[in-house]
Amino acid sequence: MFIRTDVLLNSGIFDERYFMYLEDYDLGRRIHKFAKTVFYPGVTVIHGHAKESYKNGDLFKIHMQSAIRYFNKWGWFFDSDRNKFNQKVLNKLKENDRG
Repeated sequence: MFIRTDVLLNSGIFDERYFMYLEDYDLGRRIHKFAKTVFYPGVTVIHGHAKESYKNGDLFKIHMQSAIRYFNKWGWFFDSDRNKFNQKVLNKLKENDRG
């Protein structure tokens, strides 16, 4: 992540309720509420731990706890903020296809 200091100060730092996993998703959502966020799929990052939570039961438990905290905070099935954002992106893609 590349984040301007003023944006981080306004959005708040990482939520300490997340030990690992999903803390970056949470921060990104909070930042997106008032600042421009950019997804750039042309970059590849290789993570050295290679999905350890899929292999290690203790890490899997932490991963699931983090996911539960995330969905409790943002919504499980009905996430109106996400739905609005997704629709905006889809509309923009349609505009780009037309012109």
